[in-house]
Amino acid sequence: MENTLTKDDLDFLITSVTYSKKSFDETNYESYEFKQSQLAKADEMLQKLRRLLKDQNH
Repeated sequence: MENTLTKDDLDFLITSVTYSKKSFDETNYESYEFKQSQLAKADEMLQKLRRLLKDQNH
């Protein structure tokens, strides 16, 4: 098993984080701040994954 992420791996992770973000957005948390922090973490992860995917394609 290789330790590098393939395009398919990155696509899978992007899809997974996108669905997680949707779930965070649709969940009624007791704390608005917690919900916003979860959404921000998901956005940050998506940006990183998309950068990796872009870098891999060059």
